Amino acid sequence: YLYIPLGGSRGGKWFTARNLYITMALGGLWHGAAWTFVAWGVYHGTLLAVQRLITGGRKPATDRIEPLVDQLSRAGLWFTEGVRRRILALADES
Repeated sequence: YLYIPLGGSRGGKWFTARNLYITMALGGLWHGAAWTFVAWGVYHGTLLAVQRLITGGRKPATDRIEPLVDQLSRAGLWFTEGVRRRILALADES
């Protein structure tokens, strides 16, 4: 509902990266009103935009490595979120 009306992948790689970023940022906002959801969307939008800029929309020669990088980036996000929540929980106990 967002990506295609913004222009999708037409208009070059910078335009496509912008559309991916906006779509994911707004998708994060749609998932919840907390800033953590927006940060989640921006994080994923950034990863998708950088990937599109690097690969130019083509499948890279390193097809086997791409899923690993994807999973590691997601794991990094979930780890960071878990640490943040634990810090906030410890601060509330004090």
